[in-house]
Amino acid sequence: MKQVVLTTIIIFALLCSLVAGLQPIELTEASKVITVPNDYSTIQLAIDKAASEDTIFVKNGIYLENVVVNKSVNLIGEDKQLTIIDGNNLGPALIISAQNVNVTGFAVKNAPTLPSYSRNRLAAIHLLNAHNCSIYYNTLYDSGKGIWIVNSHNNTVSNNYMYSNNYGILIQESSGNLIVNNCVTDGWVGIFLDVSKENTLQSNSMLNNHFNFGVSGLTVSHYLNYVDSSNMVGTKKVYYLINQSNIDINPISFPDLGSLIVVNCTNVQIKNLTITNTRGIHIVNAPNVWVVNNTISNTNGGIWIQFSPNSFIADNILSDISEWAIQIDGSENTIVVNNT
Repeated sequence: MKQVVLTTIIIFALLCSLVAGLQPIELTEASKVITVPNDYSTIQLAIDKAASEDTIFVKNGIYLENVVVNKSVNLIGEDKQLTIIDGNNLGPALIISAQNVNVTGFAVKNAPTLPSYSRNRLAAIHLLNAHNCSIYYNTLYDSGKGIWIVNSHNNTVSNNYMYSNNYGILIQESSGNLIVNNCVTDGWVGIFLDVSKENTLQSNSMLNNHFNFGVSGLTVSHYLNYVDSSNMVGTKKVYYLINQSNIDINPISFPDLGSLIVVNCTNVQIKNLTITNTRGIHIVNAPNVWVVNNTISNTNGGIWIQFSPNSFIADNILSDISEWAIQIDGSENTIVVNNT
């Protein structure tokens, strides 16, 4: 019977990792499979007893725990809807502070007793000083952050479904992470990168969040991320333009634009766009940019100009902006006229 269970787990892990485009989970002769609750009653106890490279298979059920993963293990849930880790707002439901950890097949939530808009809810999965980990095929909901990545590098987050979180994915002070094919919906913020660089975002879908996508940083290097137009905000695309010149951005040249970040570009004209439910128009280190006659609404920021001298901002209409309508940082000789 144990051999049948072991074979099933290996096949399941291989299939999931192959579909996600990841390296398959490999069980060596020295590693073993621990089953929860058969072998140990809690996930944490199983991790505490596991050795590096062991696999912990968790059967369906509700596990009211704040799990700490501090060693290289494979954590596999039986079903991503029915294998539930509930952190109960006592701490992150699952915190990872190790290398080469794989997590798949779980429903993870936190703070069921607090209202959905509360900023005090804690994370579902928190990567803190975690590297080369894979988080895939999980359901993350009712948490402060679905996945919160802090000072963690070269991790892969793929094929997860997240809803009703303050942040779907929040990346802070981290680099080299691959965020691919996740769906983030019905939350406050979809995906946000903060003081992070060289992360790659591909084929992520952000739907019905109050603000779908945004990025912030202290220097230009914090904006050098790889975000292509396969990422969607609602039914439109994210355009994250880097190192381009002489661009005319308008509804004809970019008919499917939903979110716009312009970095290290020159001689850019942005006009006649309609943008909603995202960060607005964000310009970084792009001198001589013109932002004219755009309509921006229901965003947390309207027009943000950073390190971009000689800019011209005119005749834009901005409404229902929660933080700032127009913000200018380190951009001398900028003219701002006739905006509503």
